[in-house]
Amino acid sequence: MTRTIAIRLLPTEPHAAKLAALQATYSAACNAAAYLAVEHRCCNAVKLHHLAAQGLRVHRANGRDWKLLTFRREGSVHVDARTFRLVDGTLSIFTKEGRERVAMRLGAFQRSYLDCGAVREADLVRRRDCWYLHLMIVLPKVERSPQTGVLGVDLGENIVAATSGGTLYGGGKLRNTRDRFLAFRKRLQGNGSQSAKQLLAHVSGRESRHVRHVNHVISAQIVAEAHTSGCGAIALENLKNIRTRIRMGKRMRTRLHRWAWSQLQKFVEYKTEAFGIAVVYLDPAFTSQTCSACGELGQRSRHRFLCNSCGIFAHSDRNAARNLAKIGVSALAPTGDVMRPHVAAQ
Repeated sequence: MTRTIAIRLLPTEPHAAKLAALQATYSAACNAAAYLAVEHRCCNAVKLHHLAAQGLRVHRANGRDWKLLTFRREGSVHVDARTFRLVDGTLSIFTKEGRERVAMRLGAFQRSYLDCGAVREADLVRRRDCWYLHLMIVLPKVERSPQTGVLGVDLGENIVAATSGGTLYGGGKLRNTRDRFLAFRKRLQGNGSQSAKQLLAHVSGRESRHVRHVNHVISAQIVAEAHTSGCGAIALENLKNIRTRIRMGKRMRTRLHRWAWSQLQKFVEYKTEAFGIAVVYLDPAFTSQTCSACGELGQRSRHRFLCNSCGIFAHSDRNAARNLAKIGVSALAPTGDVMRPHVAAQ
């Protein structure tokens, strides 16, 4: 199990200048390697390393067209165990002028990971004249949770996620934010000027970062709920190819195609590793139309579900999540004895 933590560096002015020179040299080397890869039609890292090590010019493959790539000066610098070390709360790293030791700002969160994990590699990143070390740490594998409970999670647009435990994560604010971004992008695309195109890329980055933050928060709360409620697994919907199955108007298709369901599920999946909780993907067919109490088909109207058989009236997304939890229990339960020995009749 691997995790990446960001550590703020506190370089002096001479150290910052040396790190900037290292960053510029690294980007120049990547540009040189990119030229070699295209020239030799090579996208194998080992072969490309030998080509670059021999002092040849470099290009890199980009799809089938073998177009030239250009790396920005502010790109990250990848370092491995041979070029950096953590020594007494400081970063010891090779620069063009030799090894330098740079102070770091370590909080309780970063120290907790450093104390229990093994450092492997890192990326040196500069954002707005601030330097960070994105450190990859290998943590001990957590054993599978012995709990047998399953937490069902139903995903949607108005309600981003509903759990079988009763928690609802509203998506109205996020949906409105994305709609405003969409309207703003349409105006910029209609303008067509160079400045509008630059602003368009900036706005797109802001929207994706906002959605990513919301998905991180919701996924962390879902995993925490599963852990505190004693669930050994989380049942998620198998939404593969859902975009090709949508049969709605253009406006609704546009909204649903922009929704990051897969990202939320992936965040839940990797966060469960820290608690030994399993993740199972289930077919969501009829889960929103079936009564979670008696199993009969009911009537759903937006967020209301009514069962004509047993008379239950519930939130439709919460009802679907409970159906997923029930299916998850049966999916994870053993179906029979394996390699059962034959016993002859007496």
